Amino acid sequence: MFSPPSQVRRVVASISGFTIATPSVNAQPRGRSSLRLTVPPSSSAAIAPGAGSASRLPALRPGERGPRCRSAWWQDSRVTTAATSFTVLVPVKPPVRGKSRLAGLPDDQRQRLAAAFALDTITAARATASVGEVMVVTDDHAFAATARERGCTVLPDGVSGDLNATLVQAAHEAVRRWPGSGLAALCADLPALRPEDLAGALAQVPAGGAAFVADAHGTGTTMYAAAVGHFDPHFGVGSRAAHLRAGATEIPGRIASLRHDVDDVGDLGRALVLGVGTETALASGR
Repeated sequence: MFSPPSQVRRVVASISGFTIATPSVNAQPRGRSSLRLTVPPSSSAAIAPGAGSASRLPALRPGERGPRCRSAWWQDSRVTTAATSFTVLVPVKPPVRGKSRLAGLPDDQRQRLAAAFALDTITAARATASVGEVMVVTDDHAFAATARERGCTVLPDGVSGDLNATLVQAAHEAVRRWPGSGLAALCADLPALRPEDLAGALAQVPAGGAAFVADAHGTGTTMYAAAVGHFDPHFGVGSRAAHLRAGATEIPGRIASLRHDVDDVGDLGRALVLGVGTETALASGR
């Protein structure tokens, strides 16, 4: 989901009876902008868990800049020991708009796959021992209802179009609800994700710092995690390099299920080889 473009290549895949031979390019993340939105811990505008159609968190007025996430109340919340429990933030586009680069598939199947990827991702995150809470950030009411049924907290996307600002806003709300928990942002298209791979990566997040997992292409990012007070994501084109420049530690290791996000049918084929979750298996006809 968060990987930059690569050269166009021919991809042939057979999914649920459809054979596709189509050019594909890695999907683009929502663009990074200069907007920095924060929500103080005392905000009364946040959604309560299980709320149906609550109001959005407040947005900045045009031209107004909010402070970066390292504001005073974050500084006061800094920790000096490695987190033993994490709140995982999973931004999910409405399936009707998600995975547009799964070219060649009928729209209804593409939408089913997009939803399936996200459901398998949050299911694996919920099953990870070191994950205390999963917060899904989405504007899709149907997906939000399903996520709640699976034990997730749901927050509306307060800054559509700026992924990093959305994550910062969600992180502030997570700290307000679960102070002391580490923070991790996880892309929603990891259908092969295994809890042990996620747990192994989170165990390597340094105390008082940040770390990330690069995607299988070596240029994007599939997970970014940090201690409270250090959450400063740089998702976007070339996010691996951006996170390194920002001082985040790259997490090494053979954690293939955490590196293989799905942007096109070629990626999906590789995920199917790794072994996908129940939802993706059903949606792909496996």
